[in-house]
Amino acid sequence: MCLQHQDFGDQGAYYYQRHLAIISLGPLASGGQKAATAGAFWTEVPFSDRAPKGPLWRIGSVTAGHLHGVWSDGQHTLPIELVSVLMLPATSSDDDRADMPCGNRAFSLPRYTKPTVTRRLARLGGIAYTPC
Repeated sequence: MCLQHQDFGDQGAYYYQRHLAIISLGPLASGGQKAATAGAFWTEVPFSDRAPKGPLWRIGSVTAGHLHGVWSDGQHTLPIELVSVLMLPATSSDDDRADMPCGNRAFSLPRYTKPTVTRRLARLGGIAYTPC
């Protein structure tokens, strides 16, 4: 998970390592609170009229290197216990967001996986070919 404060507003994202798909996070009527402050609510459907009804994160406490809270979708409630990860230094190939938590390679590194290529023979109109 990453949470970050920017001039135009707070934003964040997370993913499950088994799925690797990014899920957006945004503050829910934060009342001026900055990212990752105790008591802050975050929604998985930011900028949507469903934001108050969608899955919510309530950040309970933020201490040195630890974030505790609760995730709830209205039917299920799960604890959140996260440990911070050091940001990786930017490289010359990184874009200008590498100094922000959500743009840093440390956040995305587990998502970099070796591609697998599957080839299978197909037929169209009686002609055999291999789709690319």
